[in-house]
Amino acid sequence: MNYLAHILLSGSDDHLLIGNFAGDFVKGKRWGQLPEKVGQGVLLHRFIDSFADAHEVSMGLKKSLHPVIGKWAGVALDVLYDHMLAKHWRQYGVGDLDQFSRSAYQRMQKQQHLIPQKALPLLEAMSGTNWLLSYADFETIPRVFAAMERRIGGNANLYPAAATYLDYEEVFLSGFATFFPDLQRACSEKISIFERINQTS
Repeated sequence: MNYLAHILLSGSDDHLLIGNFAGDFVKGKRWGQLPEKVGQGVLLHRFIDSFADAHEVSMGLKKSLHPVIGKWAGVALDVLYDHMLAKHWRQYGVGDLDQFSRSAYQRMQKQQHLIPQKALPLLEAMSGTNWLLSYADFETIPRVFAAMERRIGGNANLYPAAATYLDYEEVFLSGFATFFPDLQRACSEKISIFERINQTS
């Protein structure tokens, strides 16, 4: 999953949000060195990624992308999931997407002393361009893929995934309608487990 989904699935706890947002920047067991709820946010991030990768819908959609972009199918699908979430925010999200996005940036900026230094430029870029809101406009997606290719370098091949999505948009949206509610339920259960742990610690 990409950043919009991770932020939404963090719920209302700011520390959980910070850990989930910065999950890719915390390697190995270093989550255990963080404040408890921030560390749980990192674990939530990893849980979300594992759940998404293993879900039958994701596996099917990656198979449809693989002939076009090969090993980059999973990376492209994460971006496409954020687009589908943003475009259909009223169905899956909380309130207005623009307000939600700006509130999320503010919440993280207030706690930025807890964010790994390497993740701070990402937060600055995200908030400066209202990155999360822009994902609702499909014209953003090919530009995102092109930028990712430049950043990754080498043989990165993501851009053609945009055309594949348009060719099979109804298939992707139907899959997302099954997958994302499953992920939301799983995350709610995971957060409830963290809450019980925190109450007894």
